[in-house]
Amino acid sequence: MSYKEFCENTNCECGPECQCVANDIKAELQVSQPKTLTKLMGIHAGTAAITLSICPQFGLNPLGSSSLNLFEAFMYFGHGVCSVLCGLFFLGMSLGASQLFLSFDEWRVFRQNYWKFGAALVGASLLGFAALNADFSTLHLELWVVGTALALLTLNVLNLRPVQIKEKP
Repeated sequence: MSYKEFCENTNCECGPECQCVANDIKAELQVSQPKTLTKLMGIHAGTAAITLSICPQFGLNPLGSSSLNLFEAFMYFGHGVCSVLCGLFFLGMSLGASQLFLSFDEWRVFRQNYWKFGAALVGASLLGFAALNADFSTLHLELWVVGTALALLTLNVLNLRPVQIKEKP
């Protein structure tokens, strides 16, 4: 039942000041898609820099070399499998970090727009790689996208909830 229906059904007097309060409450309770997507992109940009330092992809390593290098472990299985695992790891880290940094309401908006937001993250990644002159072949790029799709499918199947960090009393 909407607020307006409630006022009509209970024969209460609902003046303009009452409607203003209701609109303020609605605005506070509803998280916008653009705001959620912007926050998600920020989380993705941060995790992308960290992920690329651990697992350099397409010749990109923004933070320099690291003692932990998943690229070598993934390459053990060959170029194709490495591309899939790198895509899975790259987007999986962002999706995992989003559980920590999105509020419950932002997570709800993310889940309602899951495939659209997921495609936006993959698209932004590809644009970022192109802007940084990444060195990739079409086949490895396609396999990398398969890895990102696996990350999206995995999170969707697991249907995880955001991690709520509770404050100590």
